[in-house]
Amino acid sequence: MAQLDKLYTDISKPYRDQSLTDRPGEKWKPVPGFEHYFAVSNYGRVKRLRRYSFDSIGRKFTTAEKIILPSINYCENKLKNDFTYRFQIQAQVEGRYVSFQVQRMVYYCFVEAYDLTDKNNIIISIKDNGLDIRPKYLKKITLSEKSKRTYETGRQQPTFLYDPSYKERAVNASNAIQAKMVSCYDLKGQLVETFTSILKARKKTGIWYDNIRYALRHPYHLMGGFYWRPGDDLVIDLAEKPGKDYRETRGSRITKFDLEGNPLERYLAISEAAKLNNISHRSIMKNVNNESENAGGFIWRLGHHYKKLKL
Repeated sequence: MAQLDKLYTDISKPYRDQSLTDRPGEKWKPVPGFEHYFAVSNYGRVKRLRRYSFDSIGRKFTTAEKIILPSINYCENKLKNDFTYRFQIQAQVEGRYVSFQVQRMVYYCFVEAYDLTDKNNIIISIKDNGLDIRPKYLKKITLSEKSKRTYETGRQQPTFLYDPSYKERAVNASNAIQAKMVSCYDLKGQLVETFTSILKARKKTGIWYDNIRYALRHPYHLMGGFYWRPGDDLVIDLAEKPGKDYRETRGSRITKFDLEGNPLERYLAISEAAKLNNISHRSIMKNVNNESENAGGFIWRLGHHYKKLKL
């Protein structure tokens, strides 16, 4: 593509300028983590520093200064019919290969120091689709802000806007899951009841929709005191149940009750109950220790209980 080919041949641009002569107002600072090997400028150019080294048989030699040209990573945007770019340096230092994004180092050295190990720190250029990485055009954002920005700048749209069939497929997929016939079984694997859909099972048993789906994905996991399977088999084989889950040996069993004291569901571990009910571990334990009236609208007690609580 001509547009991309020009990026590699236009020597007037900083990212293709190999001259050791500084550009107007160009300043250099050591690259963090590679202070003795590389320097980066406020134009986004990277220089290999002059240093002494030794060859494989111990002879001393000098490595001369040199401008290192970055690789140009690009991503096509079909909505805008253009590309966004990112500069990457790849080099060998003391026998090992190193790599870093140039705009991250420019921001660190000339705008503000930040945690380079935090992958949630994203550095973007708001000029020329990422080709101009001078400090005044750089901005630090989070991953969520980056995602939001793609919509705000029109570089991304909700799928259903450009794919009319997407919404229909999503609805059909959701309906297919909800319309799935499911059955619950007792501790001996005998059929208790069959439901024409997960939604019907949820209404009849009071067990949350997501929890039933969880039990279907984990066929040897009890949910609401039952095993769950798709279909309507009269008996299920529990003989092939795998070895004990770590929660069975290390977890604290716990039971969830409604506010009237009726047992609803039993869990192998508090962490499991917290995850499936979107309640913090701490909130559940406060209720267990009678430090609160309920947690998430439920009463919690350690152990597996089958009878109504005496409140």
